[in-house]
Amino acid sequence: MKKRPKWFQQTSFTQPTSSADISYSVFKNLYPSSTPKQNINIAKTSSKNSPSSSTSNIKNEISPKEKQKIEFLSKIHQFKHQKQYEEALSHIQILFEKDNVDNDIIYELADTYLCLHDYERAFNWIQKFKTQFPQDCRNLLLEIQLLLAHGKKEEALTTLNRLLSNKSTLNDEKDYQLLDMIIEKLKKIFKADKLMRRCPNLNIYQKKRRQSLKTQKQKNSVTQDLTVHQSTVINSAKGVIMPDTNTNINPALQNTINQIWDMQIANKENISTILTTPCEQVSQCIMSQVLSYKKKLWLFNYLADIFRTHNNLQSAIFLLRQALLLDDENDFILKNLGYLLCQNGEYPNALVVLKDIKHKDFAVLDLITKCQDLKN
Repeated sequence: MKKRPKWFQQTSFTQPTSSADISYSVFKNLYPSSTPKQNINIAKTSSKNSPSSSTSNIKNEISPKEKQKIEFLSKIHQFKHQKQYEEALSHIQILFEKDNVDNDIIYELADTYLCLHDYERAFNWIQKFKTQFPQDCRNLLLEIQLLLAHGKKEEALTTLNRLLSNKSTLNDEKDYQLLDMIIEKLKKIFKADKLMRRCPNLNIYQKKRRQSLKTQKQKNSVTQDLTVHQSTVINSAKGVIMPDTNTNINPALQNTINQIWDMQIANKENISTILTTPCEQVSQCIMSQVLSYKKKLWLFNYLADIFRTHNNLQSAIFLLRQALLLDDENDFILKNLGYLLCQNGEYPNALVVLKDIKHKDFAVLDLITKCQDLKN
């Protein structure tokens, strides 16, 4: 287990000291402490780019600078989804160099450092975010994640209470999804009933959230009914796959994965279909299924094992990596992926995966030692 940096062992957050051996130092000193004049400039930039700008500005054509920021944000989100954090940092750096920085960019930078587990820099940028954009509730989302990463559950709960009692609202669905994920983590830590008692506003938030999702689902259902044939209306069978307009997913594959999920096992015919199908199509088919992410994890892992037992390690590794997009902290998936990477001779990659496992048993520790020896 990695030793926590000294700055985080204190009761409250303090400014960490810089270290020459920390990676991703590209942003060091790029955003110095702001003077009052700088604050004014940033506020002006934010007001130009905020949704509350005048309607005349909205009607006008987007400026080249704003268009560039939108394009880069799209690429940054894509890189982060693919866990290509270095590329994401590179694109953020370009925006800094072009002086095209606002609250969205600083948020992405702090969040990227959180993804990299570089908590010192994440803390620095969260502090800058809070100072420059105190009304942006996303700074509290970042802060809660940082607190949970260091086991500060009580402080995380206090921050959640502050977020839910805040009159400001989140603007993006992905931010609400992140908040939902944080709440689920806290429910596991405190137990659901205890969390409800200690967080009075949680019940109110979740009721509104359920109603919002229900309304959105109804809208999507109406839209879907206009485009999907009546015979494709489903949900009556366990684990059935939603109709997909993607022609790359064929009905035979859909039926096969439906059968595997319903029976919790694959017969010879199912295995034959899976082995003759590109793993990318298998992944798309799983993701189109009406199942919780935990059940999708089971499918990814089970089908990866089918490829493994038939000596197709690359496809098995691909499916396990797709599973990590649903839950990148799942020790079971991490163990299997680390083992397969080691079997495939990818020792450096195996080490990265195995070290991410929170609860390392003797088998994992032996595998880490083996990879280190073979890597050298």
